[in-house]
Amino acid sequence: MIVYDCSSATDFSTIIYDFTYRLQSYDDCKFLKDVINENIIINTSLKGSLDVLNSSLIQYQNSVNWFTPYIPIIAVLSGSVAAYCFTRFHWAYSEKMKKQAEKFNKIASLISEIEKIAVEYWTKDHNPEDVKNEVYIKSKFRLLLKYLKVIDKNHALIKTELDEFASVLFDTTTGDDFESPSRVAAKNKATNISFLCSEMNGTLSTVS
Repeated sequence: MIVYDCSSATDFSTIIYDFTYRLQSYDDCKFLKDVINENIIINTSLKGSLDVLNSSLIQYQNSVNWFTPYIPIIAVLSGSVAAYCFTRFHWAYSEKMKKQAEKFNKIASLISEIEKIAVEYWTKDHNPEDVKNEVYIKSKFRLLLKYLKVIDKNHALIKTELDEFASVLFDTTTGDDFESPSRVAAKNKATNISFLCSEMNGTLSTVS
């Protein structure tokens, strides 16, 4: 019979191994020996895996601790960049809207100029001033068509309306006896021209 003194500080694994070694000559204890040896190998492997995991966790914690002091700085920088981008976008959008509004204001002023010259032209019979006014009317219409071409696609509906308006106004203003030496005053035509121009300027005042 084998007796071990467990009161000493002998390593338990050594005791187990020695015990199983002494049992090698006994066939009925061979299975127990194999199970114990297998458990020792598994435990050793698990210990190694736990050591690796523990080391990885320590490294991760150290990396997080290193990064933590910079979080407020990164947050401030991110906020500054976001604020700059928003301000830049808002400024660009405001400038675009401002330029577009200026274009519509120029168109409205030009329509008013055409109205003034055309009404004066058609409320009087042919006179020496006609040649000058006819030149003014045709040049103003060319300028109007130029302005209409630069309206962006975001205002496609008003551009279509302006194109139709310019066509009707041109036909009304330069039709019939326009540039004829025998032209007589046509107050109804002058009234139609004034109404067309006033209506379109009212529409332009609502465009944003």
